[in-house]
Order: sequence, then structure tokens, then C-alpha cells
Amino acid sequence: AMIVAAANDGGISHPGWYFNLAAEPAARVEVMGRTIAVRAEELPPDEAAAAWERILRRDPSYVRYARAAGERTIPVLRLVPTSGT
Repeated sequence: AMIVAAANDGGISHPGWYFNLAAEPAARVEVMGRTIAVRAEELPPDEAAAAWERILRRDPSYVRYARAAGERTIPVLRLVPTSGT
């Protein structure tokens, strides 16, 4: 599975792709030239907090997105591979 954060550069609203996945969780992502079918799942608060810590360890610049977002909670989603292509 992959983890993505709907940071939107710290904007006041979630990015458009977040709303698209909320409406239709089935999607395809491209990773290193390979297309993978996935299903998006928004993480519950406790899992999102743990994933956010991993995100910050990997890319500390996300701290500024959280700061800029103010009161907006940045959603964290898991993209789970499915059997479709």
C-alpha cells in the first residue's frame, strides 16, 4: 500500500484529487512507469497521526504545509493495490 497526504501546499481546502477519491475510491497510479490499480481509504485519526509522523521523517518540509493549513486537518489516505490494471 502507498500513503498520500492531501496537503495541497497548506492551502485552506483539500486538493481536488482528494474530493475525486472521496467520490470514487477506485483509481490508478503510476509508479516508476508502472500503472497500478488502487482503492483509496482515508485513514482514521489514530492511523493518520502515525502515518503523518512517518511522512515527516521522510520529508520534513511537510511541517510547513501543516502550519500553513491552520485549522484544516490534512487527510492521509492509503492506496491499496487491487487486482485490476
